[in-house]
Amino acid sequence: MLTTDEFIDKFYKELLTDEDLEDINYLTNFIDTDNTYWETVEEAEDYIIFKIVNREDKSEQFFIFTKRSYNIFKLQYEYPTFI
Repeated sequence: MLTTDEFIDKFYKELLTDEDLEDINYLTNFIDTDNTYWETVEEAEDYIIFKIVNREDKSEQFFIFTKRSYNIFKLQYEYPTFI
């Protein structure tokens, strides 16, 4: 089992294990906490884009997980601004 807080900590310390990545791949055992929760943004055959939201300040961090190579990257996503 991997909580969202543990995921954030392990991601930035580069300590994610194959078991952690397997949980993300199958969207299992990925558990919300009092501080953060996660949502799937988009899922395709080869990748999953998901976000982790901080409950306190509503900040969002976006990640892409590649299913074939089991790589995970943080996405820099800015909401579009309309003028």
